[in-house]
Amino acid sequence: MIGRWLAAALLASLAGCASPPLQPGETAWTTGRLSLRVQALGERPAQNLSAAFELRGNADSGGSGELRLISPLGTVLASARWQPGLAVARTSEG
Repeated sequence: MIGRWLAAALLASLAGCASPPLQPGETAWTTGRLSLRVQALGERPAQNLSAAFELRGNADSGGSGELRLISPLGTVLASARWQPGLAVARTSEG
């Protein structure tokens, strides 16, 4: 009896994590973290940078997509969007 309740609870919790299927041409966001070390150059000291990223793209639509770089505090540092024949990049400074 306890096994049935446990199985039901497990299935219910997994169903809560499920995502609806994507529609044709729709893309999902892929997220992750990156770390970068910039070496010293001349008088400029070495720097360590880290950020989260969100990326989505769709090869079916001719290669369009979007990339966002996000600071550890959640601020969008930069973003880029592209589609055939056009690419736009923006930083937090404009």
